[in-house]
Amino acid sequence: MKKRTIPGLTVLLLFFSLSMNSFGWSGNEADQYDGILKNLYVVKTDQAIEIFIEIEGVYIHQVSQYTDPLRIAFDFSPVDQILSETYYEINEWSLMGIRIGQFHPSIVRVVFDFSESLLAYEVEKSDNILKISLIPIEEEIPPPPAPEPLQPVVEQPRKEIAAKPVVAPPPVKKGRLNTMIGLTAGSHNIPDVRFQEVYPGSALIYGLHLSRTFFSAGDFDVLLSVDGKIFSKPGAATVTEEEARFTMTPLSIGASLLWNTKYFILFGGGGLDICPYRETSPLYPFPGFVKETANGSHFQAGLFLRIPGLDALRAKFYYKSTKALTINNDIEVDLGGREFGFSLVYGFSVF
Repeated sequence: MKKRTIPGLTVLLLFFSLSMNSFGWSGNEADQYDGILKNLYVVKTDQAIEIFIEIEGVYIHQVSQYTDPLRIAFDFSPVDQILSETYYEINEWSLMGIRIGQFHPSIVRVVFDFSESLLAYEVEKSDNILKISLIPIEEEIPPPPAPEPLQPVVEQPRKEIAAKPVVAPPPVKKGRLNTMIGLTAGSHNIPDVRFQEVYPGSALIYGLHLSRTFFSAGDFDVLLSVDGKIFSKPGAATVTEEEARFTMTPLSIGASLLWNTKYFILFGGGGLDICPYRETSPLYPFPGFVKETANGSHFQAGLFLRIPGLDALRAKFYYKSTKALTINNDIEVDLGGREFGFSLVYGFSVF
């Protein structure tokens, strides 16, 4: 019994080994012929959009057209790898972009997306490059109609035609300037009683103005502005009557609503203020001065006058009311106040 069983097992093992080698060889050979989409690049000319698709390996392609949405699809098989980018934004003529994806394990699909109408295409294949040319479809222009035969001219009696009045076209409305920069000068008064005891009256305040329109609707604009100024006033110490000086450099950030008319622009708004200041006085110990910052808010209103013949220049007249509190030696002082001023600004448009 043992002698008969061994030859049978030997034949069975030999058949199983040959079968496994056969299947393994077939799988490797199939993988060897799968293609690879290596690259895609686009060239735009005056006559066409040329797309070059580089595919390594033996392949076939099939073309399909779809209408909702408009697109042309090229299927390549057997191709199972994509090494190029998967999306190319074009936006030339009606071609919006090109998409690449694995439609099937052995099929790669290249889709051309169109916005309004399909483009005609031509395909050229050479070695491992497939060239697709997308060409606009030219509309056929019908030939002009044949001219009518000439007729003899018969003179008609002339009629007097009354001249019609010429109506001038309406003036073209120019676009509004969205950016302004200029110089500001005015009078600033701090009415706080403690401040007035040392620095009575008002003083000059001057600086720079910068503003930008961020929203417009009809005749109305929303304006954001930044103003940097200098205010300096001499005074006398309340005890010794020795000279003292107060200097403040307020920075104002605000928003205003503008109403545009033919000859002027009305505005009103508010914002925040940061007021660094320095006070020099013989009452302070060495070094003889203090430096602090007062923070507050403001309201302002006024108008811009348009200067005839100088569209870019504006004359600004304004009133501003500020409240900015500070505490020095446990004494609270309001450094805000009333301000009347004038600005000469230059307007221009930035993007």
